[in-house]
Amino acid sequence: MNKNKTPIAIALILMAAVAVSFISLPATNAQTYPEKKTYAYIIAQPNPVGVGQPVKLLFGITDYLNQYPDGWTGITITVETPDGKTETLGPYKTDATGTTGATYVPNRVGTYYFQVHFPRQLYNWTVRTSRAPTLFGPIWYAASDSEKYALTVQEEPLPGFPGVPLPTEY
Repeated sequence: MNKNKTPIAIALILMAAVAVSFISLPATNAQTYPEKKTYAYIIAQPNPVGVGQPVKLLFGITDYLNQYPDGWTGITITVETPDGKTETLGPYKTDATGTTGATYVPNRVGTYYFQVHFPRQLYNWTVRTSRAPTLFGPIWYAASDSEKYALTVQEEPLPGFPGVPLPTEY
């Protein structure tokens, strides 16, 4: 009977030793990439604006990417309304310039505050370019939040653009 129990006991001991060795190994990251600071921004135009009139939001970060169709993803905007409530817009994707846009329509008089949130992202520069010779290989772009941008909303609407008639001849 000892002959049958010995291989089982040895197998159990080996399995326990392997399990302990995996648990005791430190967690390592074989590759670390440089991290670059980012600067998120947002503007709203026109400012001031009338209640119910659309506002164009222009936002993103100051860092561009190598080429189309690359773009930063997961960007959100926090909007604080005059009554203190907040809403979240997005997520958005930029174009290769690092910028994108959206439209927002305020529904009450007062000051609105907009803040952009850019999540940390890894971008791989596969080609060296003359406009950014130091950017090459994988780079982490750090998370950043813009400063709060204040938009004034007034009761009276802004005048629209005057119409221009279409030509009637060549």
